[in-house]
Amino acid sequence: MKQPNHLFRRGNGNFDCREVEKNRQTSVQTGDLALAQRLVNVKNEACRQPAMNLEM
Repeated sequence: MKQPNHLFRRGNGNFDCREVEKNRQTSVQTGDLALAQRLVNVKNEACRQPAMNLEM
């Protein structure tokens, strides 16, 4: 399965997340790679298991 969200670094050192289907990018508002990866992984899991999000 393809990842619906991709992480990339901007020129100023912060990370952004690109939503592939909507062709939209949003800032994850951090310069820490580990934290940025966790935030993008959470977004990807939300797309994979929408029923789990409803339970939470």
